[in-house]
Amino acid sequence: EILPHLDEFFEQHVARWQSTPSPSRFLKEKHREFYRRLTRAASDAGWLRFTRIEWQSRAIAMHFGFCYNDSFLWYKPTFAIDLARHSPGEVLLRRLLVAAINGGVSAFDFGIGGEAFKHRFATATPVVRTWGLYAPGRRGERHRE
Repeated sequence: EILPHLDEFFEQHVARWQSTPSPSRFLKEKHREFYRRLTRAASDAGWLRFTRIEWQSRAIAMHFGFCYNDSFLWYKPTFAIDLARHSPGEVLLRRLLVAAINGGVSAFDFGIGGEAFKHRFATATPVVRTWGLYAPGRRGERHRE
């Protein structure tokens, strides 16, 4: 049921990020195809949560996320950029939070990133650190003389 809506999701995401320094990954077909395959796999497993908010017969916001192990994961949202002043992203977020509460999940995970809107709703902010180990002569090694 989700697959027929993905092209609209991709196009809305592309339009949403077009005027920013970070263009949408969905400009590349390989990323679109990855999401199509992910949709099939995550749907079969029961993990995928795809939400589409409609207004006047039009999708104004969508979200591609997951529910796993009693946690809802906020993953890839988008909204109609021409309606930004009406806050369709806020409408989407409210719908997802209500769905998570009604679904009895114990955590709504906004994932990594320091976007301001996340701090308005978060009750905890875990620290995520990345460490790397590199063999000598590989990336990260300091040159010694």
